[in-house]
Amino acid sequence: MKMDEGNMLGVVDYSVFVGVLVISCGIGLYFSYKGNKSPEEFFMGNRRMHHLPVSMSLLTSFFSALAMLGLAAEAYATGMQLCMTIVGIILAIMFSSYLLMPVLHPLKLTSINEYILLRFKSKRLRICLSIMSITKITIMGGLSLYATTIVLASITNLNTTTNIFLLGIVCTTYSAFVSINKLLNFIN
Repeated sequence: MKMDEGNMLGVVDYSVFVGVLVISCGIGLYFSYKGNKSPEEFFMGNRRMHHLPVSMSLLTSFFSALAMLGLAAEAYATGMQLCMTIVGIILAIMFSSYLLMPVLHPLKLTSINEYILLRFKSKRLRICLSIMSITKITIMGGLSLYATTIVLASITNLNTTTNIFLLGIVCTTYSAFVSINKLLNFIN
């Protein structure tokens, strides 16, 4: 569904859009070459953070473009009773912060897969969960990218394929530079 021509983006809007994409790539490049943080410091914050920010970080990692679009559509369709989910979010943060994190943090684990191996001593279960996680991340990444490009295609003159290509390049560049540099630091 395209907007009428009077509501299309102008030169300033496209400049801001391109600027955001360039800045996103720039952040990835900057942080890939800045400092020599170890993987422990980069991924785990040297394990010095309190349980609450770690819990909030874990919770926000599940928030994506799909959630942004879905929550807005749900609020429009059913009203603001959707705000009651905030109660569940607060309870989830409290549960993970005060019940799960104090148990898992002293174990010095970096992933749930390590916990599964430690707890159940089953490599098959660990492999199964790894495959399920990779499948979920791949599907959710694709859906999030597609949802974002649908929104961009509806307000820009660029088609969905072009938007997928642009955002895919930016996301891949950002992730690749940061990940490659951290991997090289780990190897050295």
